[in-house]
Amino acid sequence: MKRPLSFSLLAIATSVNLVSFLSLSPSLTAQPENWAPELRYSFSKAREQGGTVWGGGGKSDCPVAELPLTALVPKTDQSVEGQTIAARPTFWFYVPYTSADKFSAQFSLQDKQGREIYTITRTLPQSSGIMSIRMPPTAPPLQVNQSYRWTLQLPCSTPAVSVWGWVQRVETPAAIRSKLSTLSSPQKAALFAENGFWFDALTEVGLARRANPQDAAIANAWVSLLTQAKLDLAPQNQAKLEEIARQPIVR
Repeated sequence: MKRPLSFSLLAIATSVNLVSFLSLSPSLTAQPENWAPELRYSFSKAREQGGTVWGGGGKSDCPVAELPLTALVPKTDQSVEGQTIAARPTFWFYVPYTSADKFSAQFSLQDKQGREIYTITRTLPQSSGIMSIRMPPTAPPLQVNQSYRWTLQLPCSTPAVSVWGWVQRVETPAAIRSKLSTLSSPQKAALFAENGFWFDALTEVGLARRANPQDAAIANAWVSLLTQAKLDLAPQNQAKLEEIARQPIVR
């Protein structure tokens, strides 16, 4: 039996309106993530001694660079260190050299007894900038409440130019663990920073910035996090730190 024309037209109109509603309704479409202009980082209590943020400041045979090799890790008057809740964290560095310089970056991680946990040699990117080194799933996991010494070396001189410091893995608080899966990337970054989980906060923002290099809000969150962490305690180096923070993420 044929349906009346008026019924068919009503059905078509209803379908069109439903499609329009689904495509335009803000509650049913993906919303852009809102990054706060500033992330508030809470320093964790220093557990270890020593470390260097800058590399290549003295006499060196390495190519001349306007900005030095830099570890993106908080500096206190006692040490260079940060905490993580990740079993296999990601480490971030500013590297002023490129693959054209014909040497590689050598990263190593050791426990406090000097036993090697993880090591890798990475070719340098084609342009200078910020690069990350992520521990792969095959690497041994960091143990909770243990400290590890990380080192990045550039064998362009003798001795090699290097930076080093500490990472501590801590237990994820139950209140944080229960809601991580429900949070957006900006919310996770803010939560990690507020609780002093440096490597997790920096990685959350760093991955977003690498995926969206032109996003001003993400760039501002990244710069605010790095400048708050006081990678160098000397006020005269603050401008240099801000310049490093604005370098592109190249890997």
